[in-house]
Amino acid sequence: METKKRIFSIFLTLSILLMLLPMEVFAAGDIYYVKQGGAGDGSSWANASSDLNGMIAAAGINDQVWVAAGTYNPGGSAADTFTLKKGVKVYGGFPSDGGEFSERDWATHVTTLSGENTNYHVVTGQADATSDDTRLDGFIIKAGKANGSGDNMYGAGMFNDNSSPTVANCLFTSNNADGSGGGMYNKNSSPTVENCTFFNNTATYDGGGISNYAYGGSTCEPVISNCDFYNNSTNFGAGIYNFRSNPAVANCIFSGNTANDCGGGIYNIESDPTIVNCTFSGNTAIDGGGMHNDESDPSVVNCTLCENTATSGSGGGMCSSNNASPTLANTIFWNNTAPAGQGPDIYQDGGTLDLKNCVVDLDNKYNSANNPTLNQTNVIKTDPKLIPLDKNGNIEANPANAYIFGLGQDSSAFNAGLAVGVMVNAVAVPNTDQRGIARPQGAGVDIGAFEAVLYTVTYDNNGGNGTMTPGNAPVGAPFELPACTFTAPTGKLFMTWAIGSAGSATTVDAGTGYTFTGDTTVYAVYRDSVSRLYAQWTKGTSATADLISDADFADFQYVMVDDNVVDPLNYFASPGSTKIAFRANFLETLSVGLHPVNIVSGTGITYGILEIKAAPPPTTSVPKTGDGMGIYTLPALMLLSAGTIILLARRRKASQKSD
Repeated sequence: METKKRIFSIFLTLSILLMLLPMEVFAAGDIYYVKQGGAGDGSSWANASSDLNGMIAAAGINDQVWVAAGTYNPGGSAADTFTLKKGVKVYGGFPSDGGEFSERDWATHVTTLSGENTNYHVVTGQADATSDDTRLDGFIIKAGKANGSGDNMYGAGMFNDNSSPTVANCLFTSNNADGSGGGMYNKNSSPTVENCTFFNNTATYDGGGISNYAYGGSTCEPVISNCDFYNNSTNFGAGIYNFRSNPAVANCIFSGNTANDCGGGIYNIESDPTIVNCTFSGNTAIDGGGMHNDESDPSVVNCTLCENTATSGSGGGMCSSNNASPTLANTIFWNNTAPAGQGPDIYQDGGTLDLKNCVVDLDNKYNSANNPTLNQTNVIKTDPKLIPLDKNGNIEANPANAYIFGLGQDSSAFNAGLAVGVMVNAVAVPNTDQRGIARPQGAGVDIGAFEAVLYTVTYDNNGGNGTMTPGNAPVGAPFELPACTFTAPTGKLFMTWAIGSAGSATTVDAGTGYTFTGDTTVYAVYRDSVSRLYAQWTKGTSATADLISDADFADFQYVMVDDNVVDPLNYFASPGSTKIAFRANFLETLSVGLHPVNIVSGTGITYGILEIKAAPPPTTSVPKTGDGMGIYTLPALMLLSAGTIILLARRRKASQKSD
C-alpha cells in the first residue's frame, strides 16, 4: 500500500510540473497551405491560399507554411518582399496540387520566389530569427534587384539584418545588387546556409554570392556548408565577401567566379574565417584568384585550390596582404597562374604564412614581399596528380569547371595529411571529405578536399616465378599497369595482362591505363619465345625477302613494317610455320637501312629486322687479255656453291619428312 502511495505521489508531481510548462513546448504547430490560384484561407490544400506573404504573417511560433510548385512574387512595389517571420518554417517543393511532406521534392516541383527585377529584396529575414526556429527551405530565389539607396542597395536575393534563420536547399540566381550581396547580404547576422547554390549573381561592390558584414562590435558568423558558388561576379569576393566576419565554410565549391579586383572565390578583410573541405577552381581576380586575405587570419584545412588565375596582380591561388597571416593545413595549391614572379600558387605580402602538410611548389610557385615569416612543416613539392571530376565522379574535360579534384595514381597527396581530429588553430581535421567520404581510406588522411578510395590490384604470375607488390588504383581514374617483373616460364615471354582471370578476354598492355571498378587480380599472359629474325635485300633485284615466324599459320593476322600495317598485296603469306615473302616492288619503296618487322598472330608477335641495301654501282671496265677466264670463273663458282646449298637443303628437308 505504501508503494502505491509513493507511485501516485510521483505521478501527481510530474503532472503538475508538466502543466506548468509553456504550451508552445507541446504545440505541434499549424500548417498553412499555399498554391498558385488558391482562393481559400490556407487551412488545407483544398482551401489553399495564393497569398504567401499573408500565410507567413498569419503563422505563429512553431507553425509551418507549405508551398506548392509555381512562381510567387512579393508584390509590384520595389519595397515589397517576402518577410521570413521569426519562428515560422517555410517549405517549398510540393506538387502543384499539394501533397504530403514525403512527396516534397524541390528539384522536381520547382517553387520560385521571383523579384521580377523589381523588388529590392526577394526575401527579408525578420529581426531576431534564429537558425533553430526559422527556416526557408526548397526554393529558387531569383531576379531581385537591389538598386535603391541605403539598405535597398544590399541583398537582392535575401537581406538579413540581425536575423539568423536557416536557409536550406535553395538556389539563388540572377540577383543583382548595386551595393553588396547579390545573392545574400548578412549584416550582424549569423544564418545557417546549407545545401544551397549561388549561381550567376552580381553585385557592384562586393559579394556576388554572399556578403557578410559586422558593425559596431556585433558579430557575423554564418555557418555555410555543402554549398556551391558558380559564376558570380563583383569587385571584391565574387563567391563570398567577409568584413569583420568569421564564417565557418565547409564542404563547398567555388568555381568560375570573377572579381574585378580581389578575391575571385573568397575575399577576407579583418576576418578570420574557417574554411574546410572546399575546392576552388577556375576563379579569376586581379589579386587572389582563389582567395584574398587582407588583415585577416583564415584557417584553411583540407582544401584544394587549382586552376585559379590572378590576371595582372598576385596570387593565382591565394594572395595575402597587409600582414594577413593564414594557416594552411592538409591543403593543395597546384596549377594556379599569375604573372611571372607574382606567386602563381601563393603570394605572401608581410605577415606570417603557416603551412602544415600541404602540397605546394614553394621553389617555383611561391613569391613574397616585405619579408613575411614562413613556417613550414612537411610541405610536399611534387605533383599531386589532380584529376578534375564532376559531381557524379566522372572526369571533367575542362579543369576550370571541376566540382572536385580527385587524386591520380602515385599522387603525392596520398596518406600524407595530418590525422583526423588534429587541431589546426580551432579547427579539427575533418573525418570526412568534401563529398562525405570517410577519412582516412588508406594508411593516413589524404591532403586536399578529396579522400581517395583505392582498389587493390593484385598481380598473379600465372605459372611464372616471383612476386609483385600490389598496386593502389584510385576509384574512377585510369591506373597504369606496370611492366611485368615475373620470371616467365621456360620458352615464354611476357605479352600482356589479363583482367580478372587468366583467360579473360579483357587484356591490357603494360604501360596502358585501365579504370578498375573494384579490388581485382590481373594475370600475366605469355607468348612463345622466338629468336629475332633477319632478312637482307638489295635494291634492283627481283627476289623476295623472306621471314619465317614459328606461329601456326592458322593464327596469322597481319604484318607491320616500320610500325605500319603492310597491304597484303605486298607480300606472300604461306604455311611453314608462317612464311612471309615480301615482294620486290614493295621492297623498292623502303629506304636503305634497317626496318623493324612484326609478324602478328593470335598467339603473339614475332619480331624481325629487314635490311635494305643499296644497289651496287654498274661495272663499265673492259677486261684485260687473260682476264676473261676470271670473269666466268666467279659466277660459275657461285652457281656451283648455290646448287650445293640447295641440294643439301633438299636432302635435309627430305630427311626431316622421312623422320
